[in-house]
Amino acid sequence: MSNPRILLVEDDDFAADFANLVLADDYGLRRAADGNAALEAISAAAPDLVLLDVSLPGIDGYEVCRKLRKNEDYHDLPIIFLSARVNDEERLAGYEAGGDDYLSKPVLPEELRSKIQKALALKAERDDLKASLSSAFSTGDDSHDQRCRSWHRAAIPAHQFHLPQLYNADS
Repeated sequence: MSNPRILLVEDDDFAADFANLVLADDYGLRRAADGNAALEAISAAAPDLVLLDVSLPGIDGYEVCRKLRKNEDYHDLPIIFLSARVNDEERLAGYEAGGDDYLSKPVLPEELRSKIQKALALKAERDDLKASLSSAFSTGDDSHDQRCRSWHRAAIPAHQFHLPQLYNADS
């Protein structure tokens, strides 16, 4: 099995070199230096996860994230913000834009690896659940099957799936 593919969206060469040093042995790493290049790279070959800087030339990381969340093909793509913007408002803006996590630069290599591993594990679990649901709802009727797939994609978008919300739902 090949290494998971990560798109690093980072305009700073030093930060990109750091990420490459930390991640290159375990992941297939590609880089985009601005928001538009990121959207083009994702469209050409979707990664398994995106590491996304907030401050980018052109459209910023928040807008890139919002655009991805609106696209049905990428709405559940794991997105981890990496930013030097560390105040609470910025972190909340990252989550509101649809980010799965928000790490402050400089980030510890162990923390970065751990967050990536957890995000990819959750993605794998979601993908397994979707496959199970698709199989369970499959009838051989393509229009019915398409409606079921649309329903379960809309039912649990990745960026809104938070375990604490599920645990608190019964209380």
